Amino acid sequence: MKVLEDIKNTLAKDVMESSVVTNTSQDTIANVSRAISLANTSESIVIDERGNVLGIVTLRDIVRAIGNGINPNQTIDKIMTTKVIVCNENDPVEDVLIKMAKNNIARVPVLNDNNEIIGIVSEKSLLKVIPSLYEILEEEISMNEEEVIAENKEKLREGICENCEQYSEELIEIDGRLLCKECYEEMYQ
Repeated sequence: MKVLEDIKNTLAKDVMESSVVTNTSQDTIANVSRAISLANTSESIVIDERGNVLGIVTLRDIVRAIGNGINPNQTIDKIMTTKVIVCNENDPVEDVLIKMAKNNIARVPVLNDNNEIIGIVSEKSLLKVIPSLYEILEEEISMNEEEVIAENKEKLREGICENCEQYSEELIEIDGRLLCKECYEEMYQ
């Protein structure tokens, strides 16, 4: 599939947003919030005086902190995430996607070979550059579903669905439960 080849051949630097908000750990929550708002983004990378990545702060972190009563004049180091998953500008997008999925994150700062921050890859930037990614994922899910049904075809039986309690002539055994096709599709799509 051509699109999958494109993903394998696309590098982080090809999809990253190069406009990145950076702050130091001693900037206040209020100042970081202002900087993020002015840049119309949703995160700031926290760096030290040499430009090394120390953390990341998202709008969600700021809202949560203020909602929990933290003073906006506190320094950002009180709420930043310090375990930051980064990538190199020459990493394949496929590797970046895997990092995002494994770590359940929506953005990955991009570093050059000198470990300087030069951009960020986000779910949003990925979908702008590779709009067919969503369609690919949807297709893979559909193919996987068809494989599961095919694998379990010989296990089809009739009876009562353990989810909706309705009679079906085509129950599928999934994880030890008998499900009608409708319940299976509802639960696994």
